[in-house]
Amino acid sequence: SLNTHIDALAEVFERERARAGAVAPSFVHPDMRRRARREIAMADWIRVPSSHAAESFVARGVDPARIAIVPLAVDLTHFQPVPVREEGFRVLSVATVDARKGAHYLLEAFTTAALPGAELEIIGGTGSRWARALMARGTRGPHAITLRHADVLRAPASETYGRASVLV
Repeated sequence: SLNTHIDALAEVFERERARAGAVAPSFVHPDMRRRARREIAMADWIRVPSSHAAESFVARGVDPARIAIVPLAVDLTHFQPVPVREEGFRVLSVATVDARKGAHYLLEAFTTAALPGAELEIIGGTGSRWARALMARGTRGPHAITLRHADVLRAPASETYGRASVLV
């Protein structure tokens, strides 16, 4: 499982969609939940990427002995350190602009902080009217907020992650 237990995932998504006022259909279809629960019940082992994910399975009755925590891998041949940029302060987020990813919290935090000369760059897509409206409001204001599309696995790290002062 690349995420938390399917029911924990669905609960968080629904709560965040409601908080954000997003009206898109649920990301987790009821059939997806049923299928995932069946697979969890049948599995000998469940691989998760973090202790947080493991705890979500245990909290829903999965025997901890069936859970293996295996952190996600990173291609170190691609993601190499780059020289530090001295000019400006750039916040980078590489994620879909979506309530489930907390895009509204990021935009609110960035605009509230109002750091002089700071930039917020989001590399990702907008897949809903809510996301497009959120980005339209964010990019219209006085803050330096940009949305761009890039394949972070193919583009040189110096053109994506390496341009950031901080990654959110």
